[in-house]
Amino acid sequence: MSEAKELKTGICKYCGQVQNVTVLGDDPELLNEAATEACTCEGAQKIKRKKAREKKVSEFLSKNFDYPEDEQFIRDAIDVVELWDGGIKAVTVEMDDGWKHKITLKDLDLVISSTKTDKKELKP
Repeated sequence: MSEAKELKTGICKYCGQVQNVTVLGDDPELLNEAATEACTCEGAQKIKRKKAREKKVSEFLSKNFDYPEDEQFIRDAIDVVELWDGGIKAVTVEMDDGWKHKITLKDLDLVISSTKTDKKELKP
């Protein structure tokens, strides 16, 4: 027999506000995680935005990169931009295959713009 979801209380880990949440079980950690996700405080909202960005980034990377080391390099560049929010406006990564990726944090949204350049040497 499966356990039914019940209305319980948890505590936001950023502001300490008590939230009513509906979850399975009585694990305090799960209750507090659900309360944090339901909370509207600045800390909880920042984490929600970060999780949403991480999901978008993962989808972007899996669609656009063939090699795990390239994915990791771009992830590291994204971490630099997020870590230095306000201090670093953008990071540009130029790959050997002609792709250039610019990673920018604009109005709390991560923007990755990619362009490919075919370089040709013209000799007289």
